[in-house]
Amino acid sequence: MTGRLVRRVGAGCLAATLLAACRSGGSEAAPTPSPIASVSSSPSPSASVSKSPRDVVAARYAEFWAVFWTAAATNAADDPRLLDLTTGAERTKLDGIFSTRRTHGRSGYGTSTPHVRSITVNGAVATVVDCHDSSRAGVKDDASGKRLTRGSATEDITVTMRLVNGRWRVSDIAVRTGGC
Repeated sequence: MTGRLVRRVGAGCLAATLLAACRSGGSEAAPTPSPIASVSSSPSPSASVSKSPRDVVAARYAEFWAVFWTAAATNAADDPRLLDLTTGAERTKLDGIFSTRRTHGRSGYGTSTPHVRSITVNGAVATVVDCHDSSRAGVKDDASGKRLTRGSATEDITVTMRLVNGRWRVSDIAVRTGGC
């Protein structure tokens, strides 16, 4: 991580949602992380086992990305599921991103895959370190359907999540240049 520039962006420039190119080249070797399993947005009624805070954070983090790409396809910053998964600065950034896209006739496409490297929980704040694969997602022109950008298979991101009203929510996403 030494010498790398950190940029804070709304929902990352993952999948080049903000910029055509988020990171410069870099070939730093890192262990290959495993993708986290997809999660359902509603808990199972038969679930009686209490999950650890780390497990809950991991599930909410995966849910955020699934909901983000659904909302990005229509620039729906007011999607109730997205509102439930974000807070503070990140929610404000998403409002701005989606508004700008609507103005310019653009929207998001595709999906991404989290490859969580670590999760730490300290009280009501959690940090997720992810080598995020957004290579199947990006920004497209709404009129033509032409894909304008495509994300990277190795976005090095750190996400801060906060426990607000009993729910873990994404509050900040920082993308480091150079990949992971």
